[in-house]
Amino acid sequence: MTTARSPVPERKAAQGYVHVAGKFAAAGLTAQPSDLVAPDRVAQCPIQLECRVTAAHPIGSCTSFHVQVLRAHVEEDLLVPGTTSIRGAGIRSS
Repeated sequence: MTTARSPVPERKAAQGYVHVAGKFAAAGLTAQPSDLVAPDRVAQCPIQLECRVTAAHPIGSCTSFHVQVLRAHVEEDLLVPGTTSIRGAGIRSS
């Protein structure tokens, strides 16, 4: 696991995190600037959501986040022509 924080916070170090300045490059991904939030988006991801965290709820050793979606980015070929619908949205495969 990686973190951009240097030095690595004790809590993260205890969980095995190491400092990596360029996390996108380390993962073979391309950073793409966001429009409304500070963190970059992943250019290779066909659907990207820019969100603001509105609440955080600890659940055991994890945290559940409620977010407000500020902007959605969807590749054109995923959209149903003449709509804002995404092809295959809501369809589950077994």
